[in-house]
Amino acid sequence: MEFIDFDSIRDVNNGGNTAFSYTREWAAPEQLNPYAVGKIGNTADIYTVGADIFRSMHDRHIIRGMYFDMLGCYYDTLLNGAYYPENDEEAELLEQLFDNMGYAISEMQLSSDRRREKYLPQYCLSMASVLLRSVPDAESYAEASELLDMAKEFITENSAEHCYYCMTLEWYYTLAEPDFEETRALTEQAE
Repeated sequence: MEFIDFDSIRDVNNGGNTAFSYTREWAAPEQLNPYAVGKIGNTADIYTVGADIFRSMHDRHIIRGMYFDMLGCYYDTLLNGAYYPENDEEAELLEQLFDNMGYAISEMQLSSDRRREKYLPQYCLSMASVLLRSVPDAESYAEASELLDMAKEFITENSAEHCYYCMTLEWYYTLAEPDFEETRALTEQAE
């Protein structure tokens, strides 16, 4: 059992009479009003169980991943498509975009939530797409290739991300490894 709020406790060995600070939302009734309810006992454990169930239903990694993705969207909006920076401000915004996209992907990789299979490929494809259209260098292209491989694990021909996957691969075979035939085939697959 994992305790998520170490401040919401009383000392059981001291008869429950030594009060420590606690959070009202997570406190057992005997913690909120020890004189009306009585001494702390095993019934307080149900609150810990409830907190643990809540935590298991809402994996923190998926929430953090969504948060970082939202921040990435903010920086993407500020960039307004300027993925090849022309000044220091655009370079800083692009760096913030990449940082937050990377954090979102890292959090999704750690998540055990079933929604991970929906969000992780989306985040990988978004970052790969921006990498391909930003700084044209071997390192960016290699990272984009790795992200495309990671996304491919979750994408089938009938999945919602299949078209976006094909379009991002088109960018790859247009800019990173120019291959007209592959690009044409991917265009047909995306339709």
